Amino acid sequence: MSRNHCLRCHYPLKTCVCGSITEIECKTNIIILQHPSETSHAKNTARLVPLAIESAEIIIGETAEDFDTLRQRCQCSKNVAVFYPAPSSSDFDPGSNPQPIETLLFLDGTWRKALKLWSLNSWLWSLPAYRITPVEPSSYGIRKTKQHNSLSTLEAVSQALSLNESIDTRALLNLQQAMQAHWLGSKHRSKVK
Repeated sequence: MSRNHCLRCHYPLKTCVCGSITEIECKTNIIILQHPSETSHAKNTARLVPLAIESAEIIIGETAEDFDTLRQRCQCSKNVAVFYPAPSSSDFDPGSNPQPIETLLFLDGTWRKALKLWSLNSWLWSLPAYRITPVEPSSYGIRKTKQHNSLSTLEAVSQALSLNESIDTRALLNLQQAMQAHWLGSKHRSKVK
């Protein structure tokens, strides 16, 4: 890591988000399957999640072989679900489950890359698959998509975790807002309410 990057958040020092980090305690295991093209993308929100949720994992890969260890872990775990808006996905309604889901998987990449992750990893198809209907429109404005009702990966994690455990996840949204403010300028530096 070069000296002009923060050792904690890995952003350049002038765009460091560490002052906006508030840690969230949760019981749910958060695992993000990240397409390799997203790892160095400066506007990627998944990289912010482990800053607020220390136990969150990002696993980089594309093919089933890349995620073989994770696949084996999921086979041995109870109550694992994947969040991806496939045609077979259900709306996420934690009230329909007797217990909160223990492990939540998210696919991170552009819509095209997320579809590729889904298509190349048929082992995910055997897991309960959910989609999230946004409570409010995405506040993430530095990357655009033509997909209706889309959320950033961080927003999807925030909303799913909030529903699964009924905990306050505004710290995640505030962190995204802080990162985004560096790109959009001072008029967008307001915190999430």
